[in-house]
Amino acid sequence: MVSKILLLIFIFTNILFASFEYVSVGNIDRYYNSKISTEQLKSLLLEIEEDLESQLQTNIFDLSNNGKPINLVYVEPSLLEKRIERKIDLLKSKQKKINQLQEYFPKNQKIINKEKELFKKENALLNSRIKDFNSYVKEINKKRNFSNEQFKRIKADILSTKKKLDIEINKMNRYRDDIKRKVNKFNTKVNSFNNQIREYKRLSKEIETLTRGFKKVKGMTFGVKEINTKTYFKDGKRVQEKTQKQRMDKIEIYGFSSMGELKAVLAHEILHLVGLPHINDKYSLMNSVMQENQIKNLKLTKEDIKNFRKNF
Repeated sequence: MVSKILLLIFIFTNILFASFEYVSVGNIDRYYNSKISTEQLKSLLLEIEEDLESQLQTNIFDLSNNGKPINLVYVEPSLLEKRIERKIDLLKSKQKKINQLQEYFPKNQKIINKEKELFKKENALLNSRIKDFNSYVKEINKKRNFSNEQFKRIKADILSTKKKLDIEINKMNRYRDDIKRKVNKFNTKVNSFNNQIREYKRLSKEIETLTRGFKKVKGMTFGVKEINTKTYFKDGKRVQEKTQKQRMDKIEIYGFSSMGELKAVLAHEILHLVGLPHINDKYSLMNSVMQENQIKNLKLTKEDIKNFRKNF
């Protein structure tokens, strides 16, 4: 299955002054009321602080009421995102049906095979009894020297046996029809399974095509770049010097599907806030595309730590 590409964007690509920062819990859009509380967000930030600082062996940020705000902002999904979400939901539904059918087949195949084998044995016994009965009737018909009393007794015996055999034949026919219904049901589910597989592959391909050019921003760090120009004359020549400073103001989070994802996005943006740029290393927290391993378990890679040592 193709999952969404999570892109974390920082507005500045050249970090010149990395430094310790104070952060605070800012505004939480009411859309997130059922997902996370202010206290839960504070607790998560403290957890991130402990994780990052224990790995970096440096104090890089603290929680403070006057710190840079971290806001949880709800952004209406785009039409493309909604379309992708619908197809992903449909894909999950197809996967659920496929799983159910995969559980159905072994158990019911075993039941059908057992019943077919039992039917084969019982039907063979019944056919043997019918054959014996027909042979008996044929032999009786060849004989003509029966008294009236003997004829009545033999006729009654034949009719009684035939009645019992007819009951057994009807019972066997119902048994055969029941097995046939089960086989037809099984074959219908096989066809359904094959259709579900085809639909699953088709949807997977569509989602892959749609997500190829789709990048959803999960978080962003905002700031201001200040450029100061100083002009002076030295040795009769005009000299111009430029200095750049960046002041980071806030972090905005635009969505998360799990607490693990929120934790990873927050940690990524906080490291931007203190001055770290993106790196291209796979599995790293500071990769511009959120890595699945960081969502499952937040842990800085060697390249993340090298990036920190270089810029902080």
